[in-house]
Amino acid sequence: MKFFISGCLVYFLLSTAYSTKFEEQIVAPITVENNVCRPEFCKTPTISQRVKEFCDEKGFSMEYRCCLDKKSNDSIMAIDYMGCYIQKLSNTVGALNKNKIRTTEILDIRNNTLEECGNLATFSGFVNLNELYITDLNGDICQCPGGTYSWTNITSGSCFGRKNICGSNFSAYIGCTLNSHCVENGPGNFLCECKPNFHGYKCLEEGKFPTLIFTLVLGISTIIISIFLWQTQRRYVK
Repeated sequence: MKFFISGCLVYFLLSTAYSTKFEEQIVAPITVENNVCRPEFCKTPTISQRVKEFCDEKGFSMEYRCCLDKKSNDSIMAIDYMGCYIQKLSNTVGALNKNKIRTTEILDIRNNTLEECGNLATFSGFVNLNELYITDLNGDICQCPGGTYSWTNITSGSCFGRKNICGSNFSAYIGCTLNSHCVENGPGNFLCECKPNFHGYKCLEEGKFPTLIFTLVLGISTIIISIFLWQTQRRYVK
């Protein structure tokens, strides 16, 4: 059993050390919150009037803290974290499963006791977000992520009309290499995606990625390291 676990762990660590599609990756928080609609940090019923109105207008369904599109595999269209006593956005909003929030158009996090606003990576994954309500109690503590590069209209504590940061004036500061191009990844966020026929670190490797050779080398390395760990650690097994 220890041999199997060690092998899986080594394989995982080695395989995640490589990126063939993107030049740069945003590192996700260690703890991922998969239950977006009823997270550990917010168990109370929804209270955001804006989220309720949006859900009714679109004919969607409210479920705990989410507005869901039942006709599209329960896609999360709006999220209400209003009044959830959130203090840090980095380990709450920033910890949400990125795959589940890609369809979200509205996020309401007003009426929270915010002490920390996270960083730009906190809002990565919200690629369809068009309305963000940050605060109406804490003044200017938290700003719209990406500022005017990511939003067309910014009012006190609210951000409207998402803009593609890759197509804005900010594009001059995006450091993608010639072998990659900018892909928006949420307000204030972007990834550098390798162009066809390029891969590896900063997309500098040209040609087809040697999948077969990479897999063989990785597999053999995993087996050798696993055998070594098994030989050196088995004496501790009782």
